Amino acid sequence: MTAVVVRPATADDVSAIARIHVAGYEEAYRGLVPDAVIDSRPVSLRERVWTQRLSEDRPREFVFVAELDGDVRGFVSGRQAAEGEVEALDPAVGCWENMYSDPEIVGDARGFKVALEMHRAVDAAFREHGYREAVAFVIEGNDRAGRFFELLGWKRDGGRRETEGLVQHRVRRTFGALQSVGTPMEQQSTMEERP
Repeated sequence: MTAVVVRPATADDVSAIARIHVAGYEEAYRGLVPDAVIDSRPVSLRERVWTQRLSEDRPREFVFVAELDGDVRGFVSGRQAAEGEVEALDPAVGCWENMYSDPEIVGDARGFKVALEMHRAVDAAFREHGYREAVAFVIEGNDRAGRFFELLGWKRDGGRRETEGLVQHRVRRTFGALQSVGTPMEQQSTMEERP
């Protein structure tokens, strides 16, 4: 499988982001979200939103795209948590606001690899922007997203909100110092040489 490349989004990515946003939203939420809500967000609307967002200077925000075989197959974005997302506004608390993949790769190894690489980019971006923790919201019934966050160390913290009649459960992750896992290979070879 070709490597996944995650990079900052540019204006040239707007069409791909908008297409994936609409198709990914529909794939993830059709049956959980009222059809009227899904149908009210066409590609043309998403193109306007992402064109504006990517043209503005937003120093504590990020938007990344994930490429697979040279094609944009996912995107992710984050920013400082806003009022209503946390108990008290805090410049050290971020919000992971979007992560969508092309439905064609969702549910297979390519999709999982793209999602993991986007998570790595989000984790690094939150740290680089000075956030000590971040929150995200999972729509009730979106078990796939809930499992993904749990697998990567995000925990439900009891927070919830209701948007457009949908219950969303808050998950949170604190960013501590990066810690290595296992024994470095150079130490392993030294250990094996001992009698």
